[in-house]
Amino acid sequence: MTACIHGNRPAYSFRTGAHLLETIWLNLPCSLPVNGDAPVWDGADESSPPGFLKVLTWRSRRILLAPPDEQGHRDISIGCCCYCGEPTNKLVKSLLFRPGWQRPSKEPWWEDPLLLRVENKNNQGKETKVVPFWPGPNDPLEDHATTWRNVLRGLLQYPIVNQTDPAPFHHTLVGASQALYKHTETLIVNMPGLGSNVRRDLLKELEWLKEFSRKTIAARTMEWEKRPKGHVVIDALCSPSAKGQAIRSGLCAISFLAEKKLEEAFESLIQKLASAAPADTDAQAKLLDWRKEASEIIRQNIRRVVDFAITRSPLRRGEARQQVNESVRKASIDATADVPLITKKGAK
Repeated sequence: MTACIHGNRPAYSFRTGAHLLETIWLNLPCSLPVNGDAPVWDGADESSPPGFLKVLTWRSRRILLAPPDEQGHRDISIGCCCYCGEPTNKLVKSLLFRPGWQRPSKEPWWEDPLLLRVENKNNQGKETKVVPFWPGPNDPLEDHATTWRNVLRGLLQYPIVNQTDPAPFHHTLVGASQALYKHTETLIVNMPGLGSNVRRDLLKELEWLKEFSRKTIAARTMEWEKRPKGHVVIDALCSPSAKGQAIRSGLCAISFLAEKKLEEAFESLIQKLASAAPADTDAQAKLLDWRKEASEIIRQNIRRVVDFAITRSPLRRGEARQQVNESVRKASIDATADVPLITKKGAK
């Protein structure tokens, strides 16, 4: 039993206006209406098809919004997060969900214009769509730190139609309390209007980062009891039989620092490519600079972990640094071979 039409912990992306009415207007769907769709006061029930009118007015929700002050700003001192007790600046003050409706399918309502989705390839190479979600308290820090990548992938794969001006997007990711849905996380990203070629190139860079980080800073916490295959740091510093858990623990603990810098560098790349002229031939140079910056961020964070993990002589620590530098350089070359830079023709 769930009150959410998308199941547990869905992620939403919506444009924000000056007030609630403008925000709703900016996010109205452009697609054709669903046949048989109706609001709850005009015949919508459990068996009627899910459409925008039904979903927007479904009776299982009660949401109380934080009231604005005289200047229109919201007073965050009136409440706190129901999940962790910390003061919150979220729009929603409290939520109430009533049971009584069983979802007819485990699949999300893919036609929802606000639903954030990401296209992936499964083990058989088939394209599949998934909904990103915010990791819960029992998930490792590494999962929390890398959430931004899926958010940006979803925005680049499913851009807002006819968007021409830079606009802030609120990415609301509903958190881990499966019974009460009380905790929310919000990311704010300035996503400018981007052409299809630029979006394609940015998605390729996210794929490059995924390959590069998997070989270097990924702690691989989902397979904690196994030695991570193809992990250049573990291969360089650990014996063939070791699982490298001490180093992997350090990589997981420091993942927030590394991913925050990588996120800032990638958002800077988005703005640079968005402001470039259509015939700009320096797109490849901008992408190369981004890859160099990302490599240096990853190298510095690995060295920080090595300095803590290698507790023997300074000579051994210096040797480990050299091994890591060489391994990271090789991993960058390998990742670039797997996901090469765009050509000049592609940049145009």
